[in-house]
Amino acid sequence: MQSITLKISLIYNSMKNPFTSIIAIAFLILLSPTSQAQEKPPEIEIKLARSADEFLILPLKIYRLKAADVPDVDSRQLKDTDIQRILIKVNIVWASAGIYWKLESIENVNAENLSRLKLLGLADAPDTQKKPHLAFRDVIPESTRKDYPGYRVYYIHDFDVNGVYFGRREAMVKETAALRAVEGGIDEPLPRVTSHELGHALGLPHRQDRFNLMASGTTGTLLNTAEIAKAREFATKNPACLKYNDFQMKMALETDPSKKQASMNVMNDINSLAKKPIHPVGSSSKKPEVVSPGETK
Repeated sequence: MQSITLKISLIYNSMKNPFTSIIAIAFLILLSPTSQAQEKPPEIEIKLARSADEFLILPLKIYRLKAADVPDVDSRQLKDTDIQRILIKVNIVWASAGIYWKLESIENVNAENLSRLKLLGLADAPDTQKKPHLAFRDVIPESTRKDYPGYRVYYIHDFDVNGVYFGRREAMVKETAALRAVEGGIDEPLPRVTSHELGHALGLPHRQDRFNLMASGTTGTLLNTAEIAKAREFATKNPACLKYNDFQMKMALETDPSKKQASMNVMNDINSLAKKPIHPVGSSSKKPEVVSPGETK
């Protein structure tokens, strides 16, 4: 009612003065509901996995960097079973986006170009000394980068951040990562740090909501609708990305029994997550831990 009165007053006053009539008309246009910019709907944090047929499957290789004479590089705490557990949780985190990371291999590889770290005094630096993470990019073996369109995560022992995305679909995570706990957050650091760096690989920037996956240094794992849309769009631009139905067709044509079984395991994992509540992400050593509707954790 107050808005209507204001409009009438503007029209009446403008009739007295030609100059103010121009201003009044412009003001009325701004007040018009049709001219006002439409407000964006609020971005919603998603806590359910997508349906199976919506999943996108991305290839991922995991490397443990080895360097006996450079302790901070030498990954020595993670067994294969640890990495498999980490990837189970990574896939639970990313199920809200309908993205599944297909683990293709776990390998130990010797770090390269260690002389630079030695020159910087990082080869035997005490834990209290800051170890600039960008210097660690050079230790990645070039052989692991060749002819592979998928994503790569390299585990090292320690540097000055929990993890870093270097570009070119490669991330580095320290096995000694530590996070600030938040309500509803994940129960261990490495799956969260790995998921976070893979988020950067899918084009997501930091977002400092402590419950969000892209926040810095917390156990939060949530993604909102805008982040999910962006990550999915980014994923589909990679030629190595397969949609669920295409992956299923490829599996049907597979003649190698071991590869066929591996593909079946991927589909079983996706189906075990599809449309189920997935937060908070809890501990599980064999099967993804999901919460059935009506059940609380």
